[in-house]
Amino acid sequence: MDRGFILNPTYRVEHGRPVVHLFGVTEDAESFVVRDTRSRPSFFLKAADLSRAGIGPATEGYPRVTSRTWHTMDGEEAAEVQVAVPPDVPPLRDRLRSEGIECFEADIPFVTRFLFDRGLRGAIGIDGPCRKGRRVGRIYENVDLEPAAFEPRLRVLSLDIETDPRAERIFSFALFARLPHEAHVAEVHYVISPEQGEAPGDIESGREAGFCFPHPDEPSLLGALVRRIREIDPDVLTGWNVIDFDLLVLERAFRRCGVPFFLGRADMACRVRPRGEAWGSSRATVHGRAVVDGLDLLRGAFIRLDQYSLETASRVILGEGKVVTSADRGREIERLYREDLPTFLRYNLTDARLVIDILEKRALIALAVRRSFLTGLPMDRVAGSIAAFDFLYVGNLHRRGIVAPSVPEEGSADPRLHNQPAPIGGYVLESVPGIYESVWLFDYRSLYPSIIRTFHIDPLGHALAAREPGSRGRIRAPNGAEFLRDAGILPQILAELFPQRADALRRDEWVVSTAIKILMNSFYGVLATPRCRFFSTLVSNAITTFGQQILLWTKARLEEMGYPVIYGDTDSVFALSGLADPARAEDRGREVVAHLNTALRDWVIATHGVPSHLELEYERLYLKFFMPSLRHASEGSKKRYAGVVATPTGTELVFTGLESVRRDWTVLAKDFQRHLLTAVFEGSDPEPFVMTFLKELRAGDRDGDLVYRKSLRKPLEDYGKTTPPHVKAARLIPGPVGRVISYVMTTEGPQPLGHVTAPLDYEHYVEKQLRPIAESILTHIGKDFDEILGKGTQLGLL
Repeated sequence: MDRGFILNPTYRVEHGRPVVHLFGVTEDAESFVVRDTRSRPSFFLKAADLSRAGIGPATEGYPRVTSRTWHTMDGEEAAEVQVAVPPDVPPLRDRLRSEGIECFEADIPFVTRFLFDRGLRGAIGIDGPCRKGRRVGRIYENVDLEPAAFEPRLRVLSLDIETDPRAERIFSFALFARLPHEAHVAEVHYVISPEQGEAPGDIESGREAGFCFPHPDEPSLLGALVRRIREIDPDVLTGWNVIDFDLLVLERAFRRCGVPFFLGRADMACRVRPRGEAWGSSRATVHGRAVVDGLDLLRGAFIRLDQYSLETASRVILGEGKVVTSADRGREIERLYREDLPTFLRYNLTDARLVIDILEKRALIALAVRRSFLTGLPMDRVAGSIAAFDFLYVGNLHRRGIVAPSVPEEGSADPRLHNQPAPIGGYVLESVPGIYESVWLFDYRSLYPSIIRTFHIDPLGHALAAREPGSRGRIRAPNGAEFLRDAGILPQILAELFPQRADALRRDEWVVSTAIKILMNSFYGVLATPRCRFFSTLVSNAITTFGQQILLWTKARLEEMGYPVIYGDTDSVFALSGLADPARAEDRGREVVAHLNTALRDWVIATHGVPSHLELEYERLYLKFFMPSLRHASEGSKKRYAGVVATPTGTELVFTGLESVRRDWTVLAKDFQRHLLTAVFEGSDPEPFVMTFLKELRAGDRDGDLVYRKSLRKPLEDYGKTTPPHVKAARLIPGPVGRVISYVMTTEGPQPLGHVTAPLDYEHYVEKQLRPIAESILTHIGKDFDEILGKGTQLGLL
């Protein structure tokens, strides 16, 4: 039996019937496609609605009803309705809905259903003969498939194009790959321009060398791209913003030049679906290859950066940046293309290489593969938490002979969208603002997944409890929702995932443990989302209200033990240890956690009669801790604090939620906050620092730290007349506007970098950036920002 990893599942209609195509790569790194003609698309109706729908059993012709008996989650008998081809589903579904007939699973893609009904997740076993293909190594027809497990060796190719400032003409493309057991790919192809000087034969790009190849015009350049991608034959095509920029621009260029847009392992045109108006996810279909955006992989791994530009990501992760970092990079690239071709080519190749370096450094391709194994989704969709939930949950329902509802239509009268309790979020304890010493942070490990597993919270378990009122073995959540024990699907899935993650953590397998953690933590959010077919705030609120109950229980027990709680948020609690010696405080903190976990197990059994899977962990000791108050108020803020923690080499100041870790605050504010807090924690007088800092600002010594960076949340033209500063700045940019706007505040308002014409407004930064930070800290040590300003002025320092 052969084994393969699915890269690109799709289908084609051939001679009036759908043909599933599973493109992938075998364990010996050969490309393949599995073709299957034996399935037809289907959805479900209640059996009682069949006659009204005019659909009955038939030996031939479509639509028709299959012989298997199914049931809805409410216990009603259901029937499976088959149609000839996938495009037949939407019109039939819409007709039935218009007649008031409920359809079930009428929105699940045909190939997705094919995969989850067979339990196929990422890797597959293939039992049957194959033949050699023209574009793929092996073609299998109607073979037996079964789940499998192995680590694929993927060939990953990074693509980066360079264009004119309006992205209307392509100057060049770069390809970079480190292929197993083969020579690396490092090359730039460019269109010759009359203004250019002679290009070098090879290019130095940081740690790698590459080669450059000239082409007479843009059509020849595009032809070379098709040829080289097919010759290199990568399994994965990547880049930075590769779908929304590189492939989207290429799609237009191929159309403009009349060149077929064939980059895959079949003579089928590539399709690019860019982000929608709400900046939703984008996708590109390159048949036989997975297209994954390096930027999306980084975000999907929850790696936090101030910005997600390639320059920022590579600086933070690799300690190396792009060749060109001009504020008006588009015009600088055009200038280099015409006047300094060697630097231009090096810039292009470096951008392609940096993406591969980031993916390798953070093991992001391996993480995407592991998430595909867990969820069944192809690599380019593993970030889709709702789709992942569907794949796992509906497949398990089908194995019980139960069908799932369709997703509620947005704006419809579907009662699931209207007859729901208001959502209840995680509980946040009132904070006690101040500056403290020796503060414990306790944290519940995977709190919401542990609650689901402990209290059997589950859509099916909830539906069964509603069908069997008064039955034994029920668990009642604090919000009144009830669940049957041992009847649900989510608790079973989590019972498998928890030990797998624990084993991965023991083995120090970051990729595996992270993939499992991301999946488990997505379950609550999916159930609380109206776009999920199992959307229910009654069910999702059961999770959060149990969380609130547990957080309050923890606070009460800590204070009974004599440890005041100064803050708590969803799954974490901050308590004063009262111990000056850090070593004693660490030891006592672990003793307290052990005591609380024992008491918690006893409490869960006593109140609900189920074993507890909840676990409180000792997270860390803050040697010094700062909890700010709300501006111009006495009550404490939420989700914002900072503290000093011990490290193997000394101490470190860490921030959560404060300006120092927020993308929309300037470097000036972050630097000011960090140094001011350090002075306060060390017990030194902060006044000299504040006055020196203000003097440097007003003297222009910190002009490079005054840049705001903020993302556009929608297309620029969709903003109204009352617009935020970054939108005003964006409207001053000639040519295409990126998603992240970098601007400064001037005496004439916000102006974008590279187009600043007015003097910088230093007093804006004093009042809007420095004052809020200073006041939030100084009030706790008896200092006043205005008094320091006045004193500095009197002394001639300001």
